[in-house]
Amino acid sequence: MNGPARWANGGLDRNEQEASPSMSTLMRRFEVGDCVRVDIPDRDDPDFDRYHGRTGEVIEVIEDEAGQATGDERDSYLFAVEFENSDSDHFRWRDLRPVPEE
Repeated sequence: MNGPARWANGGLDRNEQEASPSMSTLMRRFEVGDCVRVDIPDRDDPDFDRYHGRTGEVIEVIEDEAGQATGDERDSYLFAVEFENSDSDHFRWRDLRPVPEE
């Protein structure tokens, strides 16, 4: 289905709607167990040298109210990421990228 009829129901046909993840899953972007890479594009960011390019596993998803302050619901999730050396820290969605499965 293409064109205006497709967009009448949010751009998805019935099969796509039924197979679509929930809105909270879309907003959350990552789940516990996902392998992620930290991507901090600003070299002046104080965490750039420590975390940029490192990969780890999401070990916890924490919901907070940051999305209300920023106006972007994706900011309402903080992802705890554990790295290979058991070091861990928390990141917002914009600093993480999925690592392709091998």
